[in-house]
Amino acid sequence: MDRKHLKKAIEYHPDLIISDVAMPVKNGYEMIAELRQSAIPEVSSIPVVVSSASVFESDRHESFQAGANEFLPKPIQTNHLLAALKQLMDIEWHYAVAEAIPATPSPEKTEFSESTSMIPPQEILKEIYELARRGLINDFISAAEQMQTKDSQYASFSQHLITMAKAFRLKAIREFLEKYVEA
Repeated sequence: MDRKHLKKAIEYHPDLIISDVAMPVKNGYEMIAELRQSAIPEVSSIPVVVSSASVFESDRHESFQAGANEFLPKPIQTNHLLAALKQLMDIEWHYAVAEAIPATPSPEKTEFSESTSMIPPQEILKEIYELARRGLINDFISAAEQMQTKDSQYASFSQHLITMAKAFRLKAIREFLEKYVEA
């Protein structure tokens, strides 16, 4: 059986391990059991949090039987993870008061005027439309930024697209671009 996890635990001495139940070579239960059976106290005592998409009580029970300290169902809720970390690692959380973050202007209020802004060529429009259609938001933003960098005459157009993309307004982006993309 693969024992890479033991070697990694010995090498890095982690304060905590978060493991899934489903893993490529062996399951999480086997990995935890091997950690707990280790002759090295620093390894056998590492707290282990199991996370799984399965929320059956039997999976939770089997995790604890294998030696897990905590079980968190996926998707992991931040407050549950922080509570587990606090308990298992004796952490005291200190929260700073966040400064007010200015609201992102709504896409409708971004400064774009069809009469004063240059519209990019069809080749570029089709490329960015396809990225928006596929929901590739990071690639879309990169392409819009490149368009703006390559030719400043498209700055207003690309900034309008970037503002909508950062607000995750993919439908609005597609509708906006459909006015300019030739079929």
